Amino acid sequence: MNRFIIYIGVVSFFLLKSVVVLAQQDPQFSHFMFTPVYHNPAYAGVEEQTKATLLHRSQWLGYDGIDEGGAPSTQLLSATHPFRGGEEDQQVISGVGLFLVNDRLGPLQNFNFKASYAHHFELRKIGKYDAKLSVGARLGFYHQRVNSSLLRPSQENDAVIQELQANGNSQMRPDFGLGVWFDTDKYYAGISMSHLIKSTFDFSTDVVSSRLTRHFYVTGGYTFDFSNTFKVTPMGLLKTDFAETSFDLGALAFLADEKYWAGITVRQSVTDQTAPESGKQLIVDDVVMMVGMSLLTRAKSSGVIRPLRIGYSFDLVTTGVAAKNPTSHEIFVSYIFPVKVKEKKARTNTPRYKYDSE
Repeated sequence: MNRFIIYIGVVSFFLLKSVVVLAQQDPQFSHFMFTPVYHNPAYAGVEEQTKATLLHRSQWLGYDGIDEGGAPSTQLLSATHPFRGGEEDQQVISGVGLFLVNDRLGPLQNFNFKASYAHHFELRKIGKYDAKLSVGARLGFYHQRVNSSLLRPSQENDAVIQELQANGNSQMRPDFGLGVWFDTDKYYAGISMSHLIKSTFDFSTDVVSSRLTRHFYVTGGYTFDFSNTFKVTPMGLLKTDFAETSFDLGALAFLADEKYWAGITVRQSVTDQTAPESGKQLIVDDVVMMVGMSLLTRAKSSGVIRPLRIGYSFDLVTTGVAAKNPTSHEIFVSYIFPVKVKEKKARTNTPRYKYDSE
């Protein structure tokens, strides 16, 4: 057990070492419970399946902005794969993951690619539940591009636009993150931090400089099983750069042995932007409604699994509606690939959904 304490201590030191005072930069996703490897590299391999997820988010749909700036739009592609070992090569001992994000914010386009590795430790049972601790890291690159044609200077011959056009308007920098994930058949929790390198983008100029800020994430959930075909999972995600903090809190209800689900979450933020003289305030930014279903079936000796999942979320924006359109939309598709493993594999239950391992 001392080994686990050492691992947690080392990772927590890096995660909590710094405090920054710049705005949050990472894109947000309403389906955060279905894309945990994006926020936490330690999740790689936790599901014990080879799985890919594709997600598209249109924020403030219909907002035109200035010229061709348009509303924010984000695409995410993620995948995880477990590695087995131990007795009869049935136990998942580690996993790899990756994600690609394309995030467009008016004239600024961010593209980043990260590859993750996580090592898993089987813990003693907590009550009647199997427990697992995972420690992970990810490394990749972060690319920024500024479309200077969409910038509107207040005066002619603006130095910033001239420098960007002369020296190049795109730049790529390394990026690094760490995370810890704790998982049982009933509940889960994770902490992670991204952008530990704090890379700076100056686009080879003396007049522009932007820096990635470290983002800290805490997530968790608990599953209430009311019957074999109906359960409810409350869950939450905290996101902060220590200057601004936001919370996603809500619950999903799973029906018909998880063939269908529906739920609601509320996104809140702690900010002083609306009333600086009053100090920090807690405001509701969005109310999110989600629905989804599992499709297809794949036969197993112990039953069937549904490898294809489709989900949709509708965000009703409740703050700052005078400056942006009041709705955002998100859709995701995920698929579990068939993988041959030896039989006699125990059934795995997760707070996100349950399935028979293949």
